[in-house]
Amino acid sequence: MGERGPDPGGAHMNQAATTMIAILFSAIISFSGGDSQRSKIRNFRGEIWDSLCAARGTHRKVEKMYNLPNDREQCLLTCIERLGGKYVLYTPRTGDTYQLDDQQEPKRYAGQKVKVTGTYDKSTNTIHLREIVAGP
Repeated sequence: MGERGPDPGGAHMNQAATTMIAILFSAIISFSGGDSQRSKIRNFRGEIWDSLCAARGTHRKVEKMYNLPNDREQCLLTCIERLGGKYVLYTPRTGDTYQLDDQQEPKRYAGQKVKVTGTYDKSTNTIHLREIVAGP
């Protein structure tokens, strides 16, 4: 009396439940433990330039090459629209250049000093834009 026969699924059910809990726990840890550097919102200051001139640190070379007037904004738009450049955040003081994931919003600030707010992905040197504000 009180003796039970074999439980045809009970042990397997416990093992399956344990495995499922372990998988869920691992998924939660790996999802929440992502690259904290990438997800941290930061502010950056610089100027909205095109990637071609930012790589050279000057607009003069492109202006001379294409016989453009000494006009930063016109050079920038020529580089973007005709030469395949991309909008970037450029810091003339340090020479640092950051790629911008959004190529529409920076157009409004072409050639201007700005503060960019967003998350930075170090592996691609890209700022994922949240906001751009004109000013020093």
